Amino acid sequence: MIQEWIQKLLARKPASSSLADVFVKPWAADRVSIFSFLAAFPTSSQEGLPEAAYELPDDDIVNSRSGSKLRWAAGALDGAFGHHTSDSASADVVAIHDVLLSAARSPTADNLKTLYDMLAADNALRTVDPLLQNIRGTANVPVDRLRALARWLATESPDRGAVKFGIALLGLFAPAEDTDLLVTLGLHEEFTLYSVVALGSTLSADEVETAWWQIAQRVHGWGRIHIVERLANTQRADIRSWLLREGYKNSVMYEYLAYSCATGGNLLGALESENIDDALLTGAGEIIEALINGGPAEDISYYDDGYKAVPLYVRTAAKAETGNLKVLVAISRILDFVDNEDTEWAPLESMGWSADVRTQLATACRAFLAAKYWPKAVEDAWSTNDDQIFWTAARAGEILGLDVWEKRFERQNAKLSEQWYYLMRTDDPARIQAVIDLLLTQFDLATIATGPAEEMGLGPGNEKYSAIGAVLQDIGRFPGTGWPLVQAGLRSPVIRNRNMAIRALKGWGVANWPDGTRQILQRAFDDEPYPDTKEALAEVLALK
Repeated sequence: MIQEWIQKLLARKPASSSLADVFVKPWAADRVSIFSFLAAFPTSSQEGLPEAAYELPDDDIVNSRSGSKLRWAAGALDGAFGHHTSDSASADVVAIHDVLLSAARSPTADNLKTLYDMLAADNALRTVDPLLQNIRGTANVPVDRLRALARWLATESPDRGAVKFGIALLGLFAPAEDTDLLVTLGLHEEFTLYSVVALGSTLSADEVETAWWQIAQRVHGWGRIHIVERLANTQRADIRSWLLREGYKNSVMYEYLAYSCATGGNLLGALESENIDDALLTGAGEIIEALINGGPAEDISYYDDGYKAVPLYVRTAAKAETGNLKVLVAISRILDFVDNEDTEWAPLESMGWSADVRTQLATACRAFLAAKYWPKAVEDAWSTNDDQIFWTAARAGEILGLDVWEKRFERQNAKLSEQWYYLMRTDDPARIQAVIDLLLTQFDLATIATGPAEEMGLGPGNEKYSAIGAVLQDIGRFPGTGWPLVQAGLRSPVIRNRNMAIRALKGWGVANWPDGTRQILQRAFDDEPYPDTKEALAEVLALK
């Protein structure tokens, strides 16, 4: 029914490009359209947008509107709320529907401003689907005007909310020649979801899979999640192969896509093939890890082929005798899974995870991890300059029982990567003191102890707050050690630092507090702006 409605609309006379001339821009003349901003970045068919493109022209307005210092990554707000919440916005839908059609029929300055103010508020996720449904059920829709208005919103708007509505409307009306427009906007992950849905309405089944896949390879966060969830229904061998080797990777959580890629890529069938390459061993291992970890999406308890695919993976890896450390990490995680007696196994046993399957799998995992070549493979990888390789090698070393601490210390000393959290995972007081001394050489505590505020201390430029927070988190196990860090933490503008400093003092116990601690705590209490932290300070001050 819906497809018939769309075909009737598309069969009508194409919208005249001159119609856009009647739309009076209700925003300041010096504001830049998001589409023109993104289109100015040159990209090849294999490249995504550069980092500079992710700071959209309306960022300051969006951030000031939120009233929060927390900044969402591109597409994260729509992605998180789309996956984890449901919301009814029926009143908003009716209002937008009426104003939208009024603006299309009579595009006066007042009507356009009323419409734009509603759309710029960026409530597209809550309202766009029911809005489109309402439009489909409306008689005498001014097709040409509405189509031109949709394109105008998508290409001319300087506010992301209006762009999203423009893209969504193009999904109803846009002819195929607007594909490039939708791809240009879809390469920015704030708009990927809307673009892929619109492309799905305007292209044939074969064309849309190609378009989605091309975009999916050029985005890496929420945009990839939205596309791969749709590509999981593909029957194309090339896309299935990509799902298992690359498609599951995203900068949010692999757990979001593990199930989609395991099922959509036919993981079991791929492992049964004789053509097992190292990329498949890596990808299959990381997908299985994510399924076992569970989290925000379908996990191992949803994967019907799990009890066959996982043992087959271990046997395949053992036969390959690969030195791939990612495979070692994956098989260690499988061993943890089948060895875990606290797991509620009854539901999984009904899916094939019998006690015999688990016992045999555990034996195979232990044999794999006991191979004599692993320690050398790990130690060889520790000298790498590649951060990802080092992290995998460090984790592999810990699995094998090797002492990784010195290698992590060397890496932090050279400022090659942040290792503070892992360096604090020791019971050796001498090593803890070495970590504290290193932090004092790499950061000036005076730049941290600038006074309490309500900062989050996240992201680039906040490394010092991350470092002191990681050390303070564990310093409570070593009474009296690192007092200068505790003092600085109590005066940090980052809430988490202050809370960690309070927790450290609780861990020390009052008997181990240096002279003057109560006076410092009292000052911290008097100056504290955040209610929960103020309450925590009151509790620690009350300790005897």
